[in-house]
Amino acid sequence: MKKRTLVYGLLLLGPFYTFGQNKGKIPAAQEIVTKYFEAIGGKDKLDRVKDWTFSGKLVMNKTTTPMEIMIKGKKSKVEIESFGQKRVVATNGKVAWEINPYAKNKLIVKDNYKQENNLDFSNLIFPDSLFKTSDFSRFKVRLVKHKGKEAFKLTNAIPDTMPHSEVYIFDKASYLLVYHKVNGLFVDLSNYQLSNIGLKVPQEVVPTAQWKNALVLPFARPFEFDKVKLNSNISDQIFEVPKLDQANQEDKYAKLVAKGKVLPIDKKLSAKQIVAAYIKQHTALVNVKTTVAQGNMTLGQGSFRLAWYSKNEKARLELRVQTTQIIQAFNGKDSWELNPLKRDEPVLFENSKNRVAPINFVDKALYTSQEKKLRVEYVSREYVGDKLCHHIQLFLDEQSFLDYYIGVKDGLLYKAFDEQNEVATFFVKYKQVQTYKVPTLMIFNASENRGTVFRFDKLTFNQPIDDKIFEFPDRKKLKKDKKN
Repeated sequence: MKKRTLVYGLLLLGPFYTFGQNKGKIPAAQEIVTKYFEAIGGKDKLDRVKDWTFSGKLVMNKTTTPMEIMIKGKKSKVEIESFGQKRVVATNGKVAWEINPYAKNKLIVKDNYKQENNLDFSNLIFPDSLFKTSDFSRFKVRLVKHKGKEAFKLTNAIPDTMPHSEVYIFDKASYLLVYHKVNGLFVDLSNYQLSNIGLKVPQEVVPTAQWKNALVLPFARPFEFDKVKLNSNISDQIFEVPKLDQANQEDKYAKLVAKGKVLPIDKKLSAKQIVAAYIKQHTALVNVKTTVAQGNMTLGQGSFRLAWYSKNEKARLELRVQTTQIIQAFNGKDSWELNPLKRDEPVLFENSKNRVAPINFVDKALYTSQEKKLRVEYVSREYVGDKLCHHIQLFLDEQSFLDYYIGVKDGLLYKAFDEQNEVATFFVKYKQVQTYKVPTLMIFNASENRGTVFRFDKLTFNQPIDDKIFEFPDRKKLKKDKKN
């Protein structure tokens, strides 16, 4: 029983277990930190650093992408190449701003830069909590093993399992800082190299947030740098908010979805008659058993090839991101994802909601509204692009309702609006496919500066789809397929 307890205790301690038989004298925290300052080239060199430029790559599982980080006082800027598009996150010390090619509004400016842009990269590699204090009496020192090497572990009085605890691990041989934890952020540091001013700087940095209130980074992934340059006289102008042409993919279809003239209702029609026209138009389509949609999904300036499979309530969405295929699926019970940009193995989402929905060209709430005897009101006639529509409101209960815009001439749905969630969906460019009339362009104009466009160039209905494609993949078979 005692033996089992000992083994269990070692497992809990993980890679940072203490040497029980260490006979050498362990130096005090002050001595360790002082030798650390000497090992990096001197604290005075760090004090003289005015600006930083880190060039290298961001690591996403086995995929890497170029990035550059520039810091000058409270100002910072990160540039990253993301699937052929450049994303920028920056602050000029007063406001934070972002150029996001996958956002509806490419340039986003936010006033609270301290909250919105918490990037202080120099603090990750040279933590202020060590350099801006001279009292290290709060630390306890232990000799431990870290990644197979002897190291000194400094912890403050708070248990190191708590969010506000401080942990610093210094390599015993070199006294270089190889790991630290402050404010719930764990940072691994390695591969120190001499910079242009004689300061040793780690070239590999791996930050990991472990707590909900931890420091949030724009790109919480491992960094590998091949070039670090200090005091290169970075211009203040590069941190300022740029002026950009806000044109995006959705603007190409602006005329199709623009809000147009509002006219009085057609007194010859009731709301129920308008809904009946919609139901009649979709009677055949509602009985479709399977759908395969192929085309492109566009987020801001980025466009990705897609294949979307639907069978009753089951769904599978395949996205091609350059040479990488991402799969999200729902088998009617569980959702799962295979995303090589995050990890090699598929992930099952426990107790999850339907993460990817089946593609459905019939609005279920609207189609079943008469059967459920839901209240519907005729509001007006209004143009959606060049299509004159009946604007109706469908009440799901006494407080919540959905807005629908149904074509006056054809009974087709051109716009659905969920005011409560601030999400508008447009259905345009209808075409006859097999015996069904369906939109080949769907624009989801969601809130928070996000907009998604689905453009379908091939639609297939009622063709057999094997249920196996929706099921969570067998890991052994997946590894075998990769080898082959």
